[in-house]
Amino acid sequence: MEVNILELSDGNLIVGRDCKLNENECSALKKEIDTKLSDLNIEHVKELNKICNNDRTWYKYLMEFSEFIIFIDGKVPLIIEIKSDLKNGLCDEDRQKAYDLVNKVYIILKDYKGQYAIHSSNPYVLKGYKKKDESIRCGQIVFDASKVDGMNKEVVAVYMEQKYLEIIKPDFISCRVDDIHKMFILTYCWRNKIPLLGWGIKNDIQRQIGKCCDNLIIN
Repeated sequence: MEVNILELSDGNLIVGRDCKLNENECSALKKEIDTKLSDLNIEHVKELNKICNNDRTWYKYLMEFSEFIIFIDGKVPLIIEIKSDLKNGLCDEDRQKAYDLVNKVYIILKDYKGQYAIHSSNPYVLKGYKKKDESIRCGQIVFDASKVDGMNKEVVAVYMEQKYLEIIKPDFISCRVDDIHKMFILTYCWRNKIPLLGWGIKNDIQRQIGKCCDNLIIN
């Protein structure tokens, strides 16, 4: 099972992806339109869980990460995505923020007995987690960053020029299936004998491309 860990504005961690709240949710929480989930604090999230909004198809209840770990209790292996965006490329500010986030995640997981791996688009997250526990497999998430509107050119270079390899030697790669062939990811994985996971599959063509992967992450 793959799960996403999102940091809220107050530093608490929940299981979920960042997104904009809909109009009803913004109104109920007295927040401005276009407020994102990551802009909320844990009290807002608890209130959001009470709303029982049928407009949402991708969640019914937002769990705190610590609550989720107790609930899952090692029943299935986990791939945990730590959401942490690079803002200015490979700089000290991004590194420290990533390390601070890793500390929060590790405190929750350090006594967890179930199997898990970590992956993230931020190579500093992976480096930080390896410092905490070398036995945990850590994978780099990659994608064609040149397609992302408004992304800092230094951040684009991290992915398109594989500068993340200057920070971490990943145990596996997680790549958007549409971008696998244009980013030489297959060659890198074959040469280094590491697994390749594919994600972002929405149609049969992408599913066919995904056959070159060792495994797939499906919504």
